[in-house]
Amino acid sequence: MAPISLPSKPAQPSGSTYAANLLWEFETFSRESYLARFGVQAPPFDPAKKVKTWFDSTSGLPSVVAYTVAVKPRDQSQIAQISMPWTEASTVNLPGAYKYDSWVDTPTDARLEITTPGGTSLVEFETLQLSDAADARAVAAELGGVVTRIDYTNASYRDKWFGETRRRWMVTVPATQQYPEYQDFAGELLRLRGGNAPGYWTRRENGSFEWHTSPDPGIAALATQPAAWPVPIRALYPDEAAGGDTPFTNLPMITRAAAVTPLPNGRGSDSGLAALGGLDATKLAMLVQLAKALGLIALILMVLVTGARAEVTVACTPQPMAVMNALHVKTMGMWTCFLKNKDAAAGRTVRVADVYTAVLSIRPIDPANAILVLSDRQAHSTASKVVKALTLAAQGGGIALGFLSKSNVAWATGLAIGGAALPQVITIATGEVPSTAPYTQSLLAAPVELAPGGDAVRTVYAAKQKDPAPVTVAIP
Repeated sequence: MAPISLPSKPAQPSGSTYAANLLWEFETFSRESYLARFGVQAPPFDPAKKVKTWFDSTSGLPSVVAYTVAVKPRDQSQIAQISMPWTEASTVNLPGAYKYDSWVDTPTDARLEITTPGGTSLVEFETLQLSDAADARAVAAELGGVVTRIDYTNASYRDKWFGETRRRWMVTVPATQQYPEYQDFAGELLRLRGGNAPGYWTRRENGSFEWHTSPDPGIAALATQPAAWPVPIRALYPDEAAGGDTPFTNLPMITRAAAVTPLPNGRGSDSGLAALGGLDATKLAMLVQLAKALGLIALILMVLVTGARAEVTVACTPQPMAVMNALHVKTMGMWTCFLKNKDAAAGRTVRVADVYTAVLSIRPIDPANAILVLSDRQAHSTASKVVKALTLAAQGGGIALGFLSKSNVAWATGLAIGGAALPQVITIATGEVPSTAPYTQSLLAAPVELAPGGDAVRTVYAAKQKDPAPVTVAIP
């Protein structure tokens, strides 16, 4: 079954400000998650196109497809339109290594029957002489040659195929002024080619051919991080707009206008305001007009909206630096923050900015920057370097690797690797790479929804301190 991804219409989040990724219409993928979901690899990375982590399988797409996206140029969230050919919209373009098929020396039951005056015998075929017709023609075309089928059917030598479908195909490349005529079995040339990875042939002085596998551009893209298509979002509701940006995240943000109930004078009010002091709508409107005249409208609104609302307490406790040592992070500390809604009757949405502002004394770090630091330390860990080296080794053949670092894991020191063992070694080595998931899964990077009297736990990263102490604050 072909991979399918159809747009969804995410519900409106309950907060007044939220990250635009909550409105994404499509699921996003890495090369690993794509394989896990669909059971097939994503196509090889195309360096001529932008990175694209989502795809649209909607039938009947026009030749050029338009989408709405949220972007954040110059630290200001904006809504924009993008367009692309439907052929690009309907597929992903994911960085990372593509696993091409390798050449396999497949055994055969075919035999050559040899008849002599002394009797008849069956001789095993040389498997490098055998190949499929399509493969033989393809490799001959790469070399500029032609193919000829060779069969033995005379009284002395006769092929006995016993169900074998491959045949002997000889590739002949005509002589040139620089090189003599060249002949070899297509099966041998396919062995030299090593599989279906892209690459190119060169010729030696004697006219024979040598295959060179091209570097995988998907591996280079992991390091260079080329431009990427943003993920489409659903159409904004009338009370939604780009905005609500804070210095604590690099994500595009969406702000939601507060609900308004009209009053007889048409100016509008929150029902909770009319309840203050038993004021009816007319008296409240008069109060608002008077406050405007006195220049105190902002103060009155703040008192009316926040005065009667129960607070949210935030208690942040520093974690031992040993927690961060797994990734060799020495410049920031990890804090566990407990949020408690003191209102037993009403839920609360606590904005990220409110929490970070309340705990400024611990010098919190932008969560996006914290993730970059964690990812950087993961990428530079010894195990990660070993995995990268092994991956490159797997592309170019078996090599010997020696790692001279006091922090190396035991299996990495003086490791000698043969080409046949590389896949298993890479699998083992990958398991040694420290994961950042435990450090980011509860990161405070989005508004926190608290039920009446409810609580939540979030992780905050802050600049390293010599003697950090727990902090408890209240958010009105």
